[in-house]
Amino acid sequence: MNPRIYWYYYKKLFWRNLILSGFIAAFITFPNPSDSIAFFNTFSFVFISGGYALTVLALHFTEKRTKYMYYNMGFSFSRFYLFGFLFNLLLVGIVFYSVQKLWMR
Repeated sequence: MNPRIYWYYYKKLFWRNLILSGFIAAFITFPNPSDSIAFFNTFSFVFISGGYALTVLALHFTEKRTKYMYYNMGFSFSRFYLFGFLFNLLLVGIVFYSVQKLWMR
């Protein structure tokens, strides 16, 4: 297992997922007077779930040659998807915890 390959794949997913999740969260976020960070909560949820799924789907269709390159090298795409999802979960968990601690003093 070469972790650089997984990191390289995740970097391609990350920026697209970040932008797509930001757009989705901007249109879905409903301001709630009791929740001062409603956009961030919505963004976190979309970044982990729907944004990631849409990004993986878009990457699956737009980068066919890259997909076959990974396949010919012996890498499983289920591991790529799992690594990306778990890394998103870890990243959002760390950022969400940090923002909650800093924002909600």
